Amino acid sequence: MIWTRTEFGRDLFAVGGNPRAAYIAGIKVDRVKIGAYVISGLLSGLAGWLLAGYMGAVTSSFGTTYEMQVIAAAVIGGVSLTGGRGSILGVLAGTLLLTVIQVGLAILGIQQTLITLAGGLMIFAAVLIDALRNLYGARRSS
Repeated sequence: MIWTRTEFGRDLFAVGGNPRAAYIAGIKVDRVKIGAYVISGLLSGLAGWLLAGYMGAVTSSFGTTYEMQVIAAAVIGGVSLTGGRGSILGVLAGTLLLTVIQVGLAILGIQQTLITLAGGLMIFAAVLIDALRNLYGARRSS
């Protein structure tokens, strides 16, 4: 809703898709980027605070194992690595799908390295699909 019905959301998608075109269209690209980083930092701080409360402790390497899972969930959910495409519901669906698969494999007694491999294969497949979609879209528009 924020992404499609607010000026900031539309500007953010425009800047993510093509910053130069967004600048030419009159969007203040630097202001949008700063706003995105501020919102991202605030939400990351909130997530860290909640995770610290859940775990009951904080270390300097806290949360370092989550980077690939976050990227995987976003890409599986349909976020384009080239920018300008994606939705919050898609990321939520990608997170749920990745979590269900990983927990299901763990319940079946699969080794952790193979579970990590399955997540990596899911990322590879999602990136491949995104690349093919971008290639097909580029050929179709020209």
